[in-house]
Amino acid sequence: MATFKVVVHNKSASIQNYMFFNAPPEQVFGSKLYSNVWVTKTDVDTPNGTATLTVQEKMFAVCGTAPSPLAEGVTVSSSDYAEVQLTQGSTGGTIAAAEAANANIFVGHGKDDGTGNIVPVATWVPSSLSDYTVQPQVVFYIATGDYQQGTCVDVTGHGPVGKVDFAQAKPGQLTADITQYADNSWGEPVFS
Repeated sequence: MATFKVVVHNKSASIQNYMFFNAPPEQVFGSKLYSNVWVTKTDVDTPNGTATLTVQEKMFAVCGTAPSPLAEGVTVSSSDYAEVQLTQGSTGGTIAAAEAANANIFVGHGKDDGTGNIVPVATWVPSSLSDYTVQPQVVFYIATGDYQQGTCVDVTGHGPVGKVDFAQAKPGQLTADITQYADNSWGEPVFS
């Protein structure tokens, strides 16, 4: 199982709070899909500060209830999860099941935050008696801000965002360095 590493270099004009996101899975769910803050790294100095995210390839199915219906700014946490095995082609993967108990239930895709906590990284409201085939991506986004872990955030509407897509790396390149510049723009990742 591969371990990926993303190293953010803060060359911006100020100390930053970084939020890491896993790209949503490739799937159409019929209900709105939310990206959730996965990991936060706060008070990263400039001009030589770094924030490092180490990512295990393990994936989890998550479910739980939110304090209110899923929407931008709502913070969720998993109340249950199950590790799932990824497969290719017609080989069967893991089946995880959850029952909707109320209107604020969510299901989704989760990842370990590096401390053993399984955090929802993509969530949606399930439809009754529905099955979902989830195809996770090894694509990570980095944004600045002060949202808590688990908060639903529209990453694409959040301003300048760094993007690391390990599908663009050569075989064996499991580390990506990416820089945020003084104008808050992001450079292209450098893989090694």
